[in-house]
Amino acid sequence: MGDRAGEGITLSNIGFVYDAQGEDEEAIAYYQQALAIARKLGLRSSEGYRTYLIGTVYVELAQYLEALETLQQAFFIMEELGEEDRMQRAQRWIKDALEGIRNNNSDITYQQQCQAVSQTTGIPLTELCPAD
Repeated sequence: MGDRAGEGITLSNIGFVYDAQGEDEEAIAYYQQALAIARKLGLRSSEGYRTYLIGTVYVELAQYLEALETLQQAFFIMEELGEEDRMQRAQRWIKDALEGIRNNNSDITYQQQCQAVSQTTGIPLTELCPAD
């Protein structure tokens, strides 16, 4: 019907359903289609949110490095747009990804990732990776 923005919303909603059912790969595929539409239409808020959704699924899949990269991209878009609530949600998922790295890798890798994320996002290191 020519409503590309509406199509993007519908694709995101289908992604939500797959995500809720634990069908992570399918969720990512639909989120990526919705993201492509948002980018083509220049809908920055939708682009940030859909990027964020993809990052959350990467955390669920324990693909923590991909999650960090994707969630940081979302964080930057949300920061650019002044979307404080969404930035805080992205930050929580970034912390989850870092915690996953901590639980699955050496402390050195964890600390290196914490410092790198803190430097690129400006989120204080103490908020991202509190000392035990």
